[in-house]
Amino acid sequence: MMPEFQADVVTAISTTALYKLGYKVTTRDANGTKFWRYVKNGSGASFKVGQGTMIKSSSATYEADVSTTDASHARFLGVAQVYSLDSVPSLFLNLHFGFVQCEGFGRVLGIAAGVAANSSLSCVAAGEFDLGTIGAVDLVAFNPAALAAGVIAGSAYIKSV
Repeated sequence: MMPEFQADVVTAISTTALYKLGYKVTTRDANGTKFWRYVKNGSGASFKVGQGTMIKSSSATYEADVSTTDASHARFLGVAQVYSLDSVPSLFLNLHFGFVQCEGFGRVLGIAAGVAANSSLSCVAAGEFDLGTIGAVDLVAFNPAALAAGVIAGSAYIKSV
């Protein structure tokens, strides 16, 4: 059984590792159970809310980069959510440690064209999510409601390995 954390713990980022990279925990809220994985942002930029993350190229640890079309299930880590640094709202800053959501309902960054409701989603460039074709690409999320055009973070069920 995975340890259960409070929501404020999984949304805090820090400049030093507080847990072992890859550590997985659960939280519960009105939308159900969510699973989170502890990573280091090694992308060179801040993660936006809803941006998909994957294991950074040539990394043998849970060092995260922005997901691309290469984000297979084996490489996909999770999705950046809303964060705080010293109790102040923040993006998930580069070279900081924190949790990305790897399962459960959360925010995802849709593509500029939008995605229809009830679509299976895969990662595309810049950590965005787009309609995925079963069997052709690795699917990592499902959106019960349409993701509006204009690259807006919408709700989806995230499912990584």
